Amino acid sequence: MKAQQTVFDFLKDTMGHSTLLAISGELMPFANDSFDNARFLSQLLFWVDDREEWTPIPFKEWKTIAKLSRYAVEKARYYFYDLGVLEYKVKKDAQGNPTAHYKLDFKVLMTELKKFFKGAKTVILSSYAELLKTKREQNQKQMSTKTYTPYKEKLESKNIGRQSEQDRRQELKDKYEPLYL
Repeated sequence: MKAQQTVFDFLKDTMGHSTLLAISGELMPFANDSFDNARFLSQLLFWVDDREEWTPIPFKEWKTIAKLSRYAVEKARYYFYDLGVLEYKVKKDAQGNPTAHYKLDFKVLMTELKKFFKGAKTVILSSYAELLKTKREQNQKQMSTKTYTPYKEKLESKNIGRQSEQDRRQELKDKYEPLYL
């Protein structure tokens, strides 16, 4: 049995399910550089799946399963609502309690993701390539113009820690000579 399957079996026995959500690092910039927003979107994608109808998700589930605070849920909800990806309304559930209902527009989500990653990838790659190019040029320029001085000369020229050896010896001689006379 694989180690991964062992962990999944343990989680299933402990929590009642073995579903783990992965949050890609590349999703963070799309989610406004917020881990909570990325976690909100990942959890919402898991719960909503391909459904076209409204999905009731009480705050209690956000808190216990996704470990998101009320503030984090509200912030993420507004962010994705403004992006046009998410619809939200409060309706009563089967017991008559007001419950948040969510609906994802997958077409808009895919359009936004494609648009974001198409633009971000070229910007990131071009800026990274430019950065590497300029760093390489700077290093080559420094290596060609740099002359190295021996370490001892550097210390003496900066007078680090103490005076030159001759001055130190003279100072010791002046200090202890009266004692031996």
